[in-house]
Amino acid sequence: MSGLSFLIPLYLVDIHDLEPVELGAMLVINSGAMATVTRFGGLLADRWGTRMPASVGLLIQISVIFIFWNLSGDTSLFVVGGSLALHGLGAGLMLASFHRYVMGTVKDAHRGAAAGFYSMVRFLGAVIGTAIAGVFLKKNLDAGLDLVAAYQETFIILAIFPIAGVLVVQTLKESRREEVVDPIFDQ
Repeated sequence: MSGLSFLIPLYLVDIHDLEPVELGAMLVINSGAMATVTRFGGLLADRWGTRMPASVGLLIQISVIFIFWNLSGDTSLFVVGGSLALHGLGAGLMLASFHRYVMGTVKDAHRGAAAGFYSMVRFLGAVIGTAIAGVFLKKNLDAGLDLVAAYQETFIILAIFPIAGVLVVQTLKESRREEVVDPIFDQ
């Protein structure tokens, strides 16, 4: 996610020559979709467990990466915006279920420490994902690829991570949890 979040603004400025206000409007699409879907993703995880919403979210992330891998220099901003909304949708589905899973495996007395450790690992992943995206973009540009091809090759490298994520999610073992009743979702 972080590699994509790093590359998208650069892509929009380098390829589509967006001004700051236009760039901000495009980036809000991703965050808005994520904010809209996260609660629903958590409710799905409560109801069906972690694997389904996390797997669907990661598969959506893979799809978005493949969409960006295939974008040409003259792709409509509507396609890019739709892809950003899809990215936010996938992130919203998977993030809440990951949080639920991690916190559900920890005893109450250790939840604060676990939350801190989980956040640290997540932010470390964000740093590594951003660094990998930057290194590969620079490598591709230095190799003489044109701008669009350099971005495309960098996007496809990032697909490795959600693909690995889908495989890891399938190994998660759910603990028995009490039935969750949500006043909004259960109406």
